[in-house]
Amino acid sequence: MRGDGYQSDFVNYSLIIQSLTRNNTVDAGILEKLYNEMEADMIELDGQLLNDIIVGFAKAGDINRALYFLGAIQGNGLSPKTSTLVTVVNELGNMGRTEEAEAVFEELKEGGLKPRTRAYNALLRGYVKVGALKDAEYVVSEMEETGGFAR
Repeated sequence: MRGDGYQSDFVNYSLIIQSLTRNNTVDAGILEKLYNEMEADMIELDGQLLNDIIVGFAKAGDINRALYFLGAIQGNGLSPKTSTLVTVVNELGNMGRTEEAEAVFEELKEGGLKPRTRAYNALLRGYVKVGALKDAEYVVSEMEETGGFAR
C-alpha cells in the first residue's frame, strides 16, 4: 500500500476491503495478500477491520478463513457485527454447511440480538439447499413466533 502512496493503517485497509466486497466478487488471493501486508506492517486489527476481513473472505468463498477470523474477533473479546454474522450464515448455507450455519445463527441470538429477516432467510436457504425441510419448517415457525419477518 505504501508503494502506491497510501498510508498503511487499519482505516485504509478497511476501506479497501469494503470496496472489494461491494460488488460481491472478491478474490481470496487479494485478501490474503492484503492480510499479509497488514501482518508485515504490524497493523492492529480493530473490530471494524476484523469484520471487514470476515465478510471479505466469506464473500470470496473462503469460508474457513472467515470462520478463523470470526474466532479471532471473539477471542479478542469483541463482538462481530450482525451483518457480518448474517454474511457468514449465508455463505455457510450456500455451501450446504447447515450445522455450522445454525451454530453461527445461534451465536447471533445468544449475543442478545433479535435476528431479522435476512438472518432467517440465510439459514432457511441453507436448509432448503440440502433438503432439510423439517429444519426449514422449524425456521419458518420460529420466524412467525418471534416476529422475524420484520426488517
